[in-house]
Amino acid sequence: MQCPPDFIAVGIMAALAGIIGRKVGIRPQARTDWTVVCNLWALIVGRPGVLKSPALEQALALLKKLQAIAAEQYQQDEAMYQAELLATKLKKEHAEKRAKEILKKDPSADLLAVLTVPEVASPTLKRLLQMILVLQAWGNY
Repeated sequence: MQCPPDFIAVGIMAALAGIIGRKVGIRPQARTDWTVVCNLWALIVGRPGVLKSPALEQALALLKKLQAIAAEQYQQDEAMYQAELLATKLKKEHAEKRAKEILKKDPSADLLAVLTVPEVASPTLKRLLQMILVLQAWGNY
């Protein structure tokens, strides 16, 4: 590609900063709790036709693949979550019926163990490209 190598380097640095996110931080002062996290803003400046967008696309290609894999995993997790949610609902209904039967036999019975049904955690989509793509779209205007 006939573009300055710093165009690609800027994109790679921004992509790496996006992957690291707020997972890693440093504490530059020993006696305080001040923490600095990776927050990198990147901008490619050049006249029209110097291949800014293609350079950025190549730098973000791996990150886009990782985002696609994360989206596919999220869809699988979401399908599993919906099944677990239905199972939890059925377990709760069964527990209520069982608790009513126990109360008929013994009105002073402790029902906490019978009615306790563990909740399922909803999956979250891992977003790697959100801010980078917003800035890239903004640059096209």
